[in-house]
Amino acid sequence: MPGTARSLAGPGGRTYHRLVPELRGEAEELARQLSGLERITTIVAAEKAAIRKEIAGLESAQAQVRGLAERKRLLAAAGNGRLEQEKDRAAELASKAKTLKQLIDGLAAERRRTEAQQAEKAAAEEIEKRRQEAALHKPAIEFSKARGRLDFPAQGSILKRFGDDDGLGGTIRGLAVATRDGAQVTAPAAGSVEFAGPFRSYGQLLILNAGGGYHILLSGMTDIGAAMGDFVRAGEPVGTMGTGPSPAALIGEQFQDGSPVLYIEFRKDGEAIDSAPWWIGGTKEARG
Repeated sequence: MPGTARSLAGPGGRTYHRLVPELRGEAEELARQLSGLERITTIVAAEKAAIRKEIAGLESAQAQVRGLAERKRLLAAAGNGRLEQEKDRAAELASKAKTLKQLIDGLAAERRRTEAQQAEKAAAEEIEKRRQEAALHKPAIEFSKARGRLDFPAQGSILKRFGDDDGLGGTIRGLAVATRDGAQVTAPAAGSVEFAGPFRSYGQLLILNAGGGYHILLSGMTDIGAAMGDFVRAGEPVGTMGTGPSPAALIGEQFQDGSPVLYIEFRKDGEAIDSAPWWIGGTKEARG
C-alpha cells in the first residue's frame, strides 16, 4: 500500500535496511585503520630519515678520526726521522771529539750553525713577504706618468689655484675647492697614508705617498676615514667634508662663502708643485 515501508529480505533472511548500516560501520572502521596505517608509515619514514642522518654523521666523524690518525702517523714518522737524524748527528759529533771540551765546543758550533740557518730562512721569508706586499700595493700607473688622468678628490668650484694670492699676504701653494656640505673626499691617486690627523693651520690633514718622491696633501675635512699605514687606491673614500666654512686657515676669509673648502697640495721631493697638469681637464672646474 502507498506510504507503507517495505522490507526486502536478502539471503539468510537479512533485510537490506539492516545490512546498509552494518556496511557503513565496517567502512568507517576500515577508514580509521587506513588513517592509522598512514600515520605509522609517516612516523617510520621520519625515523628512517633520522637514522640515515645519524649514519651520515657517524661516517663523517669516522672519516675525521681516520684523517687525524693518518696525520698523527705522518707526524710520528717525521718525528722519528728527525730523531734518527739527531742521533746520527750526535754520534758524528761524539766521534770527532777527543775530549769533553771539544764535544761542548762542537755542540756550540752546531747550535750557531742551526741558528744562522733559521735566521737566513726567516730573512728570506720576510723579503718574499715584502715583495708580495709591494706587488699588491703597486699603483696601476706611476704618478709621474699620470698627468691629465686624475679625478679631483671632490666636486666643487675652484676658489684659488697654485700661485694665487692666499688672502693672508702670501701665495697659495695648492688648490682650494669649495664643496657641498658633507661631500665625500676620495684619493686622487693610489698611495700609502703617511699621516692622518690634525696639523696646525691645516686642520685635519691627510698625506699620501704616491711614490717617486710625490706626496698629495688633503686638508679641510672634518673626518678622515684612512689610518696611517693604509694603502688606498685611486677613487677610494678617505674622508668627509663638514658643513659651513672649513676650520683650516689656509685661505683668507674673503674666499669662504659659507661652503666647506678642500685644500689640495702636490709636493715633489718636499717642495710644493702646481697640480694643474695632473687633473683631467686641467683646473677649469673640479669634477670628481
